[in-house]
Amino acid sequence: MEVNMKEKQLNLSRSKLQVDELDLLIESVDYGDAVTVTTPKLLQRLRTCVDRGCEPRGILKVISVDINLAFLDFTWADALLKLSLPGGYPEFDTLTLTLSSEKLSEQCLNYCMGELQQYLRPFEGHPCIATAIEFLVDNVEDLLRAGNDTPDVPTQPIQNDSIFTPVNFIRFNHLLKGPEHKKEKSMVDIAKKKNLNGAIIWGTPGIVCLLDCDDDEVMDYMRECKTIGKRPDGPTVIHVEEGKESRVEFGKGK
Repeated sequence: MEVNMKEKQLNLSRSKLQVDELDLLIESVDYGDAVTVTTPKLLQRLRTCVDRGCEPRGILKVISVDINLAFLDFTWADALLKLSLPGGYPEFDTLTLTLSSEKLSEQCLNYCMGELQQYLRPFEGHPCIATAIEFLVDNVEDLLRAGNDTPDVPTQPIQNDSIFTPVNFIRFNHLLKGPEHKKEKSMVDIAKKKNLNGAIIWGTPGIVCLLDCDDDEVMDYMRECKTIGKRPDGPTVIHVEEGKESRVEFGKGK
């Protein structure tokens, strides 16, 4: 399907996806400290648009992020993964990725970038920054070993044989636990009636996590939540390697 330039411009829904993805990245316990948003004023402007529910207008720049990869291994101490989020990302555009380092050879950097870009192709159309980082974490030794081989020694590409499960995060202004909260009880009943697998994180804000649901099931659930007076925000989708996601009965989260 051909996409015109207007459709690839930043709009409110993509602004929300980008803001949510970056906030999850920055708040990550594992590598949040390694993340530097190099366009902080632009990110704050998009946050304001999302909070007010207004379309971003006149924005020509793109959000840029630097991730210091020293947390991978001491060999990566000065390595930087630079990301740019085009206006059409994640719906129509892909991440712009560059990898730089003074210590790692150009051959190694090029190999790592090629493997990373190949790995991310199946995730086009979805937020995938965390997926890119997890790939580097899981394959750091193989990437270094294969990337530093001499050019005349053939190396096998890292295979993306894993099966990934989409996890949908739907945000609500508040979700309160207890039998006296009728709307929240109705949300759980709706999910159980539809045989949805997931959990609720109670609080302000509150989060509903849905596992193994297709887009139609997620949107149908969100519509029914609206009918009972609960306003959903999202969803934000993260792909988790099968077997690593938590299998929980709906409503039995924290």
